[in-house]
Amino acid sequence: MLRPHLRLNTIFLALGGFVAVALPFELRAQSRDALAQAERTCLDNGLGPSSVAYDTCLARGASAYDQGKPGLAVREARRVAEASQACLTYGIEPMTLGYRQCVANETNMRRYEITYVPQGRSSGGFHYDADGVLRDRNGDRVPPIYRQ
Repeated sequence: MLRPHLRLNTIFLALGGFVAVALPFELRAQSRDALAQAERTCLDNGLGPSSVAYDTCLARGASAYDQGKPGLAVREARRVAEASQACLTYGIEPMTLGYRQCVANETNMRRYEITYVPQGRSSGGFHYDADGVLRDRNGDRVPPIYRQ
């Protein structure tokens, strides 16, 4: 009596596993033109083929080119190249899982850049101290809000 239910559960589990594995690959598919442009951008930024950093750069760059954002693709390539160099300076061996994780962590950390720090006090009493920390009118630290 339990056999038909077990067989049915196994079939649904197998189908669910297939969908879970196949669907993300379909969603990440990039056009050939975007991949070719991303390859050139990654190579121009010093990332060689057959490396973790190159694969990361290629995926991020192709996605940016598919979105019609070539400037973003170039910035992503620079971030990945800088992250790769940072991980190498940490002494992590390339082609290891630790290196792959390091590149991912460093690349994500480098997305957040401070581009403008105003001087003086605003009308609400907010200001930056000598260390560049935003303070409210009471002198308490205001936490940063990161935008991508």
